[in-house]
Amino acid sequence: MYLRRNITTVTEANATTGESIRLWQYDEAILTREEYAQYKAETENAGQQQIMEKLQTTATDDSQLIIMESLADLYDLIASLA
Repeated sequence: MYLRRNITTVTEANATTGESIRLWQYDEAILTREEYAQYKAETENAGQQQIMEKLQTTATDDSQLIIMESLADLYDLIASLA
C-alpha cells in the first residue's frame, strides 16, 4: 500500500516557457497491510486523543462562560434591589 502525507502545492517557473506551474509535493511510503493497519490504529488513537482534549477545553470554556453570565445576572439583580 502507498501512503502519502504532508501533501502541499508548490508554484515553480516552467524551465522552457517561464510560466508559473503548480506542482504537488508529498512524503510517500510503501507499507505492507500489517504496517498500514498499525499506522491507521496509531493515527486514529492520536485523533481521538486530540478530540477528547478539545472537548475538555471547550467544556472548560463553556463552564467559565456560564459562570460569568450567572455572576452578571446576580450583579444586575443586586443593583435592581438597591
